[in-house]
Amino acid sequence: MDGTEGFRDRMGALAALLVAACATIFGLYSCFYPLPPIGRGYADGVYRNAECGSIKLRGGVATFGGSSVPYSLERGKNDVVALPPHFLGVRMGNAGCKVTYDLSKFPLYLSLGSAALPRRLLFGTSTAI
Repeated sequence: MDGTEGFRDRMGALAALLVAACATIFGLYSCFYPLPPIGRGYADGVYRNAECGSIKLRGGVATFGGSSVPYSLERGKNDVVALPPHFLGVRMGNAGCKVTYDLSKFPLYLSLGSAALPRRLLFGTSTAI
């Protein structure tokens, strides 16, 4: 039994060493070769939905229904997202849906999809414009 336990201990130590080496290599690679920044004009365009209205994104400013708010572009897990400072989303009401901005709520990301050029905005995971 001692030979088996010794073997398991050596294999565990080797596995831990390999994981630490891979993590170190990945960390160094990320530091020396970071992803390029996202251009401010990446999301520029007008995104329309027949029921909810439209949002115009241009140079870090989202314009909708006579209002405008700033946003920043960030890399999400699988795509690029626009992130306003407060809640920007679609609200459903008796008269249908409309784009709203609420200073009292936390921001939600606006997903631009994973395509090379964005074609639609997703609010959270449900409503598309």
